[in-house]
Amino acid sequence: MAGQFRARRYELEGAAASLDRHPAAAHPLLDHECGAAAASIHCAVLRVSGFQDEKEPLLAEVVFDDPLRSGGFAEKDLASPPAMWHKSKTSRRVVSKSVMDEQVENAAADWDAYKLTLSQRFGSSGTMTMSSAFDVLAKDHKAAGTSTHLQQLEDPERKAFEDVKILTQQECVTRLKDLNEEIAEAWRSEERVSALRLTIKVARLLMDTSVAHFYPVLFVLVTDVLDNVGDLVWMRIKKKAETDENGNAIELPVDFSSSDISQEAKDTCNNWFLKIGSIKELLPRIYLEIAILRCLQFLERDPISTIQRLSSMVRGLGSPLTSAYAYIYLSRKGLALLPMERGYLVSGIHDFTMLLYRLIAGEFNQNLLELHIQKQTYVRLVEPMFEWVLHCIFKLLKQEETQEVVVALCGKREKDGMKPLSILVHYLLKQLPATFVANHAIEISRLVKSSTDISMPQSASFVTLGRKMCDCPPPREFRLQVLSDVWKATTKYTSLIDYVAVANAFVEYILQCCSETELIVVLRDLKQHLSDGEIDHEVMEFLEFIALKLIDHYADFKHLLGLETFMDILDMFHGDFRLNVYKCILNSVSRNNMPVLDPVCKNFLFESTKVLHDSLDSFSSDDDRRQIARLVVRFIQLADYGKNLETQLDFLVECRAAFPRMDAVREEVVRASHGIAMSTFKLWKGCHSEASMDFVKSCIAFNEITIPSITDVTVRVQLYITTGEVALMNGLLSYVLNLLKSGILCLQELRSEDSNNEDELRPLLLKLCSFLVVVPGDPELGVLYFPRGLVNLLDAKPWLLKGRKRLQVLLGILSTVSTLSQDDLPYHVANEQVDSNDTLYFGESGYQEELQSFGAMVLEKIVAVVKQEKNALQRGYMLLDTCNTLLMAFELAAFVER
Repeated sequence: MAGQFRARRYELEGAAASLDRHPAAAHPLLDHECGAAAASIHCAVLRVSGFQDEKEPLLAEVVFDDPLRSGGFAEKDLASPPAMWHKSKTSRRVVSKSVMDEQVENAAADWDAYKLTLSQRFGSSGTMTMSSAFDVLAKDHKAAGTSTHLQQLEDPERKAFEDVKILTQQECVTRLKDLNEEIAEAWRSEERVSALRLTIKVARLLMDTSVAHFYPVLFVLVTDVLDNVGDLVWMRIKKKAETDENGNAIELPVDFSSSDISQEAKDTCNNWFLKIGSIKELLPRIYLEIAILRCLQFLERDPISTIQRLSSMVRGLGSPLTSAYAYIYLSRKGLALLPMERGYLVSGIHDFTMLLYRLIAGEFNQNLLELHIQKQTYVRLVEPMFEWVLHCIFKLLKQEETQEVVVALCGKREKDGMKPLSILVHYLLKQLPATFVANHAIEISRLVKSSTDISMPQSASFVTLGRKMCDCPPPREFRLQVLSDVWKATTKYTSLIDYVAVANAFVEYILQCCSETELIVVLRDLKQHLSDGEIDHEVMEFLEFIALKLIDHYADFKHLLGLETFMDILDMFHGDFRLNVYKCILNSVSRNNMPVLDPVCKNFLFESTKVLHDSLDSFSSDDDRRQIARLVVRFIQLADYGKNLETQLDFLVECRAAFPRMDAVREEVVRASHGIAMSTFKLWKGCHSEASMDFVKSCIAFNEITIPSITDVTVRVQLYITTGEVALMNGLLSYVLNLLKSGILCLQELRSEDSNNEDELRPLLLKLCSFLVVVPGDPELGVLYFPRGLVNLLDAKPWLLKGRKRLQVLLGILSTVSTLSQDDLPYHVANEQVDSNDTLYFGESGYQEELQSFGAMVLEKIVAVVKQEKNALQRGYMLLDTCNTLLMAFELAAFVER
């Protein structure tokens, strides 16, 4: 025999192990002797070499505030940084940039972001046809000689359209990148004339509008080449300006002016402008002069007059496409040179608007017919002109200047009796600050209503208006008037997609700024339009957005469900859209975390979860399965039938039948059944009537039927144990024995392939050991029937638990047996009708002898497990675990004697 089990007095041991507790009169971390100084920690900080102040020592004392040591702190203490931050200095040299350099960098950053969008929007695959005059893109192209160049200058249109070349877009992109390298190489080789010739040929590409759909991408590629040439010219002149007449280097001021520039540098700069001015083709001359526009800083010319002259030259271009992108390039370079100048940009918008009026009126129909392009498609190609130029106008625009710019852009046309173009109104609205739109909401809404041409759908402007007013609502007295004006125009739309797009934007506006009355009116109108029109995929997307906005807005799902026409709109969803809306509804209910009491809501949510469950098939991803299972489980948790527990159990039975593919749901209904049984126990205060006892038995029987259908063995065992605990609490001892038997039989189903379940199995078996402390021993099976069953299980399946995990379970069994030997158990079942072993077997010597004998046998197995461990470190941990358990379980004298 290993020795006698140690007698335990749990209450006394707990009191002896606990620390003395006394109420604290003040903050325990505050040192009252040191006063306020104790609220800071003093420490030495080693200064990093090269960054410390020369006047400060290398090792300096720094004071850090510790909020835990202070009695309290205020917000002002957090707002002001420590004093040491103001004293610290660095010897790091800051290289200042000129204002011009910063402007150029900012403008370049804006354009880099926009040109990526431009390329993605208009990029396409396939081939394009270019005139043979632009053979610069041909692979066998060589630099033309001087005579050829002169011939081209004399006769720029010579054989321009005699034949054509067919290129893929990728070939064109690759060739232009190669040309960019050729120009840079020619420049490095001091062949600047050749570089200029190649640049002119590249600029000429923008004269060809025969491939209109590719023109925006071509513009981006060509202007990249022109930008590089402009930078090369700038650097060459700047290098000359930084050298005096004797060839010595001089330093220019950071923000230099023309008076600081040498005459040689000025002559070189003038020479470049004269070279470009001699180009006979208008478009290449404009582009190249714009490319070197920054070089005006070296001359005494007025940059504003130069930019205005270039803007007037662009106005002379007859093609709307070439004119639009020339304005974009001019505004790009003008933004870098004069970011606060907006006069030429506004006049450019006016000039191009007149050209676009002519296009819409039909003056260019023959040209469009030759290009095989629709008018709306052509207008879409020139959209970037309004988008980019308006961006340049409103960049750095002061708030007080906004109204003046809006009047300059739109007021003049209205005064002349011309309605503003829809495309201008749309992109103007996108650039306007939300506060300005809110303060002028009525005027802007009427401006949008008056713009009805084909350049831009009116609905797009209304959508932008709605989003702006959601960001900043208009004054309360104007909110309904704006909605009325917009909806009078919107409800007349014959295009369902335009209608639902505006409805999507203004439903959010109504939810933020209006009452439910206006919402019901709009939803009625929406239902009517949907009933009369054909709901395609795009319409369904907007309809989904509307539904999601409503679901997010209403925290009370019962109120939303009762909202007029909401259910009718939900019925229009199908396919994936229906699933997404149901998921959103269930997520919203889950987030609100409020019990679902209303029968209509419960019925709707139940049907929604069934639809989601039935949508799963063999092709569904694991993520979809987990997400839907989580939503179903959360609904089951929130469905509340109050004190009507029988109905709640019927609901669980219905859920088990409705969701047969989800283990998580079966697990949840079992746990919910536990809750129902315990609610019954509390309702009857532990003293069941015959009817309540039968109901509890029904709950246990429901669990006994449900648990075997769960796939995961460890989950089944855990639920068997939990169900056994509920049964024991309600005094159903026969059910407890059957449940524990079923749990151990489940463990016997495990195979060697399931050996990776050790981390889940170990705590599960230890939990079972804890539960066995209060389970009364069966006279027929014996008081140690289940502990012996656990030991036999470990012996029969040695691969089930190995090493230290196996040892810990054996130690748990030993601790259970030691606890059962006590005259007073550490815990009991909270039911006076259930007696534990300390009452049933009190004073029986046979009972104690059986426990001692079984404990000795378990101890031998523990010793064998420790000896089998070959790793010395693990064996040490195992010995430590064993000693701790033995000291708690047995009398120390027995081991000392041995």
